[in-house]
Amino acid sequence: MAKAGQTIDLGASGVRIVITKSAKDTNGSLAQMESTMQAGKKLPTLPHIHPTIEERLEVISGKLTTIVAGKRETIEMGGSVVIPAGAAHNFWNESNEEVKVRVEHRPAMNIQDFLETLSGLVRDGKIKYDGSFSDKLQIAVVVTSFRPMMLLPSPQRFVIGAIATVGRLFGKKGRFPEYFSS
Repeated sequence: MAKAGQTIDLGASGVRIVITKSAKDTNGSLAQMESTMQAGKKLPTLPHIHPTIEERLEVISGKLTTIVAGKRETIEMGGSVVIPAGAAHNFWNESNEEVKVRVEHRPAMNIQDFLETLSGLVRDGKIKYDGSFSDKLQIAVVVTSFRPMMLLPSPQRFVIGAIATVGRLFGKKGRFPEYFSS
């Protein structure tokens, strides 16, 4: 489980995350982090749903573009948005400057394990965020392994599920406890 002060680097995606409150520190009630996205970079996920997690984004610096339940919005420094559990959403940096965002998940569930998994795969060269077939297979397997914490909306859910099946046939796995902080 991630620890406060830990940095999670998502490599070529241009996203770095610093854990400010870990799930362990809050008995699972909250996972809080500060995410820094380089200019023009997108969170390395598709629009997704947290069925039982409320997510709050607060822009510390820069401008963040969000889409929540089909509504697109640009949030500037000092602004925030609450994403209710079950709402399809995504966020990214379309601007020409770095953006820093405080992200909170209530309850924490295993969001930090998910992020540590992606970071470990980047560190080991198993994900490069280069759009390759191998990346797509690996990411699909990871995403589907973290249900029910995260789901994709239909029809993407079914497409990613099929890609994940192929990924598993190629030997990809979705759970890497060795990447989790102890």
